[in-house]
Amino acid sequence: MPSLVVLDWNAFLFAAAQEVLETMFFTSVYGISQGSVTGNVLFSTLRFEGYPSGTVTIGISEETVRPMAANFLGLEADEITLNQLEQVCSELANMVCGNVLSRTAADRTFRLTHPQTHQKMVPNGVKTVTFSAIIVNLDIENGVFTSQIDFDSALHDQQEENSKLNAIV
Repeated sequence: MPSLVVLDWNAFLFAAAQEVLETMFFTSVYGISQGSVTGNVLFSTLRFEGYPSGTVTIGISEETVRPMAANFLGLEADEITLNQLEQVCSELANMVCGNVLSRTAADRTFRLTHPQTHQKMVPNGVKTVTFSAIIVNLDIENGVFTSQIDFDSALHDQQEENSKLNAIV
């Protein structure tokens, strides 16, 4: 099995997010987005512990997630409460995390925390992610979906060192 530090995490995160969005939320993914998530955004973060360890965060505007939540819950979009939107975002983060980990480390055991979801107003042009994270923004029906993995520092340091070695060769 290849080392975790040389895997293409962007490709795995893209594939995981795309599969979850399309199969569980019946939402079309059109590809990588040059835009970012703006407006009244719901962010959901959970921690995974094992090897590797870190966090997965998803972000999606309330306007974009509402029809997805209706698809997922089998309700009309205007019937969905804010609490239900938050629960759907938590479940979406959980599914993306589980999917990406099963693609990269299926033979390992992980402990996942319960996702924490919060709302934040994000104006146009504001970046919503950290610099050390692996980030995938997707153009989807009705908007943009962002997902990111931020590894604990030990693995992140190994990834940076590996990138430097690969650049020298």
